[in-house]
This record gives sequence, structure tokens and C-alpha cells, in this order.
Amino acid sequence: SGEDGATLRTPVYMQHKMRKLRAKLIEKDWAEIQRLSRLGSAVKPVVSCRRPERNWNWGQTTVGQPLASAGWARARSHGDHFTVHRLANVAPPLETDPFPNWLDPRLLAALEARGITRPSPVQRECLDVLIRETVRPVLLLAEAGSGKSLAYLLPLLQGLLQGLPRALVVAPGRELAAQLANVANSLAAACGLTARLLAGRRPPADVDQAQMLVSTPGVLSSGSVDLRNVGRVVLDEVDTLLDENFRQPVFRVVEAVRPDTQLVLVGAARPEQQTLSDLLGGSEDSLVRVTSMQLHRLLPHVEHRFMRVRTAAKLGKLMELLQHRGPQLVFVNSTSCCKWLGHVMRENGRDAALLHGELPSEERRRHYARFANGETNLLVCTDLGSRGLDTSHAERVINFDLPTRPEDYLHRAGRV
Repeated sequence: SGEDGATLRTPVYMQHKMRKLRAKLIEKDWAEIQRLSRLGSAVKPVVSCRRPERNWNWGQTTVGQPLASAGWARARSHGDHFTVHRLANVAPPLETDPFPNWLDPRLLAALEARGITRPSPVQRECLDVLIRETVRPVLLLAEAGSGKSLAYLLPLLQGLLQGLPRALVVAPGRELAAQLANVANSLAAACGLTARLLAGRRPPADVDQAQMLVSTPGVLSSGSVDLRNVGRVVLDEVDTLLDENFRQPVFRVVEAVRPDTQLVLVGAARPEQQTLSDLLGGSEDSLVRVTSMQLHRLLPHVEHRFMRVRTAAKLGKLMELLQHRGPQLVFVNSTSCCKWLGHVMRENGRDAALLHGELPSEERRRHYARFANGETNLLVCTDLGSRGLDTSHAERVINFDLPTRPEDYLHRAGRV
């Protein structure tokens, strides 16, 4: 009937307009939802900047946004800063399943005495690979702090117990070589084996009886030790060992061993491709690769702060940061800057250990030991201190000079 509804109906032309309006509002709402989703959750910032419009939030997918450091080459950018926030309060768990039951009980007991009852993911995978592979070259790449040293030392020692030939570990610096030799010898002694550090011109008297040798390219390339009975060679910090500073002595070491000697290449950064190919004699197809999922990534529990300061203000900012009294590492790009900062620290009453290439090896060892033992809370160093050394007690890493390569930044950041 007309009274029931005819007068209440929306005219047809109005119905069409309302449908268009509703569609437009829905489209607008959806566009806003998409915009907000691209901006991520401001409750969980990933990067916080001095200029909030350049912040980056968890879940954000916006593309084309300028970098937080865009324009830092200009003088007016002085005072700018940004922070890459930690995404976790503690380091990610490293433990997996128990050690495999084929590992010698004496090695397991020695590990337990060090408080280690389960392998890290990298260690577990590398144990399986290096027990299975005793001929083909192996490339192990994993982030700092993932347990790479034990990842190769354990299968090397297990192989020696099973009758494999002598093993050789090569490290770029004496400090790292001494640290590795100390760990290797404590594990080796527990199962009746011997590991020896070759650090001087004259090898130890019992070098011929040692089943494992640990040394540096400079010592080994002198020819003072016969390497023809070496069956496995580990190049620890391989990206450093294959750079222009170490390449030639490392190649001489590899040429001095038997042609059938297995190469195990270990590092936290990929070595340069052409140099790697030259080292392997072009036989890259046979290379067995073990790569961590976290390789070349920032550690999620570490916060990174970047500050743009004038050159003349750098020292003042450093002294301000050093008011924190916990263990700290200060990295510089040159030996001359390392020496200068050491002098500045003394002038300001700060006790600092130094680590650079021009220090005699014994003095470097003494300086590193002072920091490692807690005698001083400050270590000023070049990148010599960024490769493999155990500085896990450090609470902060300060880059007085920014490194020139991304992999060097990752190495430095991995010391904390």
C-alpha cells in the first residue's frame, strides 16, 4: 500500500549517489588502513631519528623513504642522530639438541667442565659436515658469537682421535692464535692429544709430537715448520686472511702442504670471490658450504646509535661517552689514531689498553690480557681487535672512526 512504504523510499537517483558515496568512503578507509599498515607499529620502533618523519617502525613496508643519514655530508647535519633499536633484550638462544653421541666421551667431559652441554646451531651443523667431509673444502660462515671456534675444533680433534693426519689452524693475529691454542690444548689434553702454538721464530721442542698446530701466516711462511704431514688446514677469519695484507703468506702456507690436504675456511664475512677461487684452484664446485641464517645481520639484542658530529667535537663526545665505566672498546681506523687516543687517555687520567699492528707481539698480548682480565675497562684498538678475540664482557663498542666496509662494522659490533 502507498502508506506502507512508497513515501519512504529513496529516489533512484539518490540511491545511485549513496552507493557511490559509500564506495568512496570504503575506498578512503581502506587506503588509510593500507597507509597505516605501511607505516608499521609506532609502539615498536626499529629506527628512531631526530626527524620523526624518518622513523621506521616494526612491520613498516613504505618504500622510497630517505635514509636517516641522508644529507649527513652537508655541514648543517651536525648534531643529527638516529638509533637502531634492539628487538630483543637478550641474545637469541644458541643451544639445540645435545652433542652427537659419536663425539668422544673425553671431549664431552672437557666441554661440560667448561659449562658447555649443548652445541649451538652452527656447531651442530659443522660437526656433522666436518666428520662426514674429510677431503672436500668446507666454507663455514657465521656471525660473531655463534661458536665458530668449537664448531671446527671439535671435529678436528675427533678426527685426530680416529687417526686422521695432523691439523693446522691459521689465524691473522697472534692474540687470536694464542686464544685458539689455549682452547684447543685444553680440549686436546683431556683426550691424550697435544696442540701447540707456533708464535716465534723457533718452534717448540715438542712440535713434531703435536697433533694440532695453531699459528699465523707470518710465522708459517718462514718455512721453519715442515707442513707436509698436515692433513687439514683451517683458515680462521678467512676474509681477513685473504685480503691484501695476508694473501701472499697464506698462499705460501697452502702451497707448502700436500695437494690432498683439506681446507676449512671459517669467517663472519664472505671472502672476495676471485681470491677464494684462486685459493681453491678454480675448484669451487666442490666447496661444501655451511652458512648461518644470521650471517651479515645485526645482532637483535644490541642497540646501535649513530651520531653526526663535527670533527673538532669528536674527542669531546668520546670523553662524554667514556663516563660510562663498564668495559668498552673504542675502534679507530689507523695505528696513528690509536696511539694518539692512548696519549689523550693518559693525559686525562684514563687507563687504556692499546691494540694495533705496530706494537711488538708480546706487548700486544699484554695489553689484550689487561682488558680481558678486567685490569682495565678500556681497550682502544684498530680492526686488529675486531677479529675473533673474546671480548664478550664488553658492554659497549664505540666507533671513533666509522669503518669503511660494512663487514668491518659487523665484526666490530659483534665484539659486544
